[in-house]
Amino acid sequence: MVDIPLTLYDIIFAAVWAFIGVCVIKWVPALFMKFVVRTTIFAMRPDVLSSKELEAIEKNVCRLFPIESLSWQGITFHRGNILRIITSDEELIEGKFMGINDKNIACLITGRNIVAYGINTIDKIQKI
Repeated sequence: MVDIPLTLYDIIFAAVWAFIGVCVIKWVPALFMKFVVRTTIFAMRPDVLSSKELEAIEKNVCRLFPIESLSWQGITFHRGNILRIITSDEELIEGKFMGINDKNIACLITGRNIVAYGINTIDKIQKI
């Protein structure tokens, strides 16, 4: 077996190249995602959408919240009903009921927002 003498210069040189290698492995995917794959998030408010766009959003919301009716204290509310909800934080939400998902989250489309709220945090529901 041949002994290869390592100098301090060799060790520092190897450490610098290892650091550069780790940086490349760590930062290249992030740079790729930043410059090549450009994901854009648009904040869409229902009051500024066209009827066609709002219809497409409602269709997607219905897929996310597939249960069409909500029974609350003996009253059944159906998809499309305009509801007034008062939450346990005394927040008032008025909008078009879109449905419920399997995690007991209800969705309403108001004039300015699309709101998803947990059923267990709702105090009162009224049909408008």
